[in-house]
Formats: sequence, C-alpha cells, structure tokens
Amino acid sequence: MRWDAEKYDSAKAPQIDAGKELIAMAQVCDSESILDVGCGTGKLTVELARLSFKGDVIGVDSSPEMLKKARKVSWGIENVHLVQIAAQSIDFVDKFDLAFSNSALQWVKEQREAIRRVYRALNRGGRIA
Repeated sequence: MRWDAEKYDSAKAPQIDAGKELIAMAQVCDSESILDVGCGTGKLTVELARLSFKGDVIGVDSSPEMLKKARKVSWGIENVHLVQIAAQSIDFVDKFDLAFSNSALQWVKEQREAIRRVYRALNRGGRIA
C-alpha cells in the first residue's frame, strides 16, 4: 500500500489524540528505550522521544513517504532514529522497554508474525502499548 503523508497528516487528528492518550497510559519514563511500530509521519514518535529524553526511540514504518515526513518532523531530535521496515520483519531482540503502536497494526497482513517479532524485541519485563 502506498501512503500520501501529507493527506494522512491533514486527516488524522483523532488518531493523534488517541495516540496521546495511549502514551499517557503507558507512563513513559525518561530513560526508556522505545520501539514505535508503524510510526507514520512521526508526530507521536517525537512525543515519545520528548518523554524519554534520556533513552532512544526507534520508529519503524514500511512506507518511505511516511518516513520522509517523519524525518522532517524529528529533525534535530537526537534520540529519534527511523528505520524503513515492515512490522512483520522487525529484527530487534531484547532491546526495548516499551513497544508502542497506534492505529497501525490493522494494516499489517502478517499480524501474528508482527506481534511475535514485537514481543521478541522487548527486554524482559518490557511492555506493549
């Protein structure tokens, strides 16, 4: 699927609001390592990075168009790193304290594999929001 990042950003206010609520419920600490699965245009990735300012936030998305916009949004934020990869192909192991995903996993065809890989990416005691 090809995404239009500008159109997506102009129409996604409810998703951003829901994502901010999810971030609040996740109780992000200042030094956590966070995986943002389906980071899209990066607005919530930046919010996660602001809260976990001593940690790193890795945003992953399969869409080069979305990541291009995310790079603009996160430019200059040193603890944000963006990777073009599909959720079902994530290859991190025991790396993250929190795996975050907002309004993204419904677009993944191989959901079982994506969830398996997200869990594998978590540190012992890590959590998903």
